[in-house]
Amino acid sequence: MFKLPVCPHCKTVYHYQETRHSIRKKNCICYHCKQNFRASIFPGIWIIGAIMVALSILVNLFLLSRMTYLNLIWLFVSTVVFLGLLYILIPFFVTFKKDKTETNKTNKKRK
Repeated sequence: MFKLPVCPHCKTVYHYQETRHSIRKKNCICYHCKQNFRASIFPGIWIIGAIMVALSILVNLFLLSRMTYLNLIWLFVSTVVFLGLLYILIPFFVTFKKDKTETNKTNKKRK
């Protein structure tokens, strides 16, 4: 579940920062085998996002129940921490898929 993506052609593992850059570009070229692939975010990120939101709400409710006076800065900080954690986890939910236009071109060449 928490794995960094690999090239669909040559199985080269991409590091965290490279994965972040590939998310922005969408269509990428492997630095090892020079083949085209697409980067997409796995739908499972919504589940992790929902878990983070639920945890954020629970922590905020806990903080509200323990505060003697209302101090919104702690609620804001706890929410930002959970959103930051979600942002950090995004590259672990990226998948690389073979570019369909590239495979169609190679199939036409073979015929």
